Amino acid sequence: MKLCKATVLDVDHCCVIPWKEHLKTTFKPLMEGYWAGVENGSFEYGGYCLMNYTKHSLYAGQPLDEMEKEI
Repeated sequence: MKLCKATVLDVDHCCVIPWKEHLKTTFKPLMEGYWAGVENGSFEYGGYCLMNYTKHSLYAGQPLDEMEKEI
């Protein structure tokens, strides 16, 4: 299950959750997916999680200086 965590979190919080909830609810799970990908060697989906985190943050209007601190 740990090997698939980054993949599942990316697909779920990029393709499904934004249609049902506010984008801000995807921030924490996408960062969790990023770190899961780094820890498990799933760099592709870990990178997708980080990319979608930054994209959702920008779309939700989060200030860039706050994003920089988290990344």
